[in-house]
Amino acid sequence: MYESINTLIGHSSIKSCLKRLIEKDIFAKTLLFEGPAGVGKAVFAKAFARALLEGHGVLDLHEYFPEGKTSMHSMSRMQELIKKAKLPPFQASRKVFVIYGAERMLESSSNALLKTLEEPLGDVIIVLVSSHSERMLKTILSRALSIKFSYLSDEDISLYFQKKKGCTPEKARQLSLL
Repeated sequence: MYESINTLIGHSSIKSCLKRLIEKDIFAKTLLFEGPAGVGKAVFAKAFARALLEGHGVLDLHEYFPEGKTSMHSMSRMQELIKKAKLPPFQASRKVFVIYGAERMLESSSNALLKTLEEPLGDVIIVLVSSHSERMLKTILSRALSIKFSYLSDEDISLYFQKKKGCTPEKARQLSLL
């Protein structure tokens, strides 16, 4: 089971925005979920991607993580993404690619992806997730709709501990203050 946008905790304005985008089925072909590490960007990105493919399984969801000793997105992985992006969707009406740690692309990988972003395919949505978007190519940033995440409030953290971890309200409040 996966987390749906409706059950995610925190970032209420982002959650509302994403739900509106899905309802209207109108959004940029490239989105950038950016903000500090550990604030829920990746969870929101995956929930958003799954919502875009709702009812069609996950065969058209493609996730890319930094890999190898250098923990980078290699040129071969970006070439794989580009090749998959050119193929028609398998089950859904679109394909969604989520690139976690998008700032961890080699310069050559970034430039290869840039060409795909400049000539987007109609049935492809790319979600970039980054804790350090300032390390990304400016030309990639200029082609993405930026969704900025910030730190969660103490109340949201407390709610997380209560709902997701089963803590009592008092214990959750104490943990949120840490």
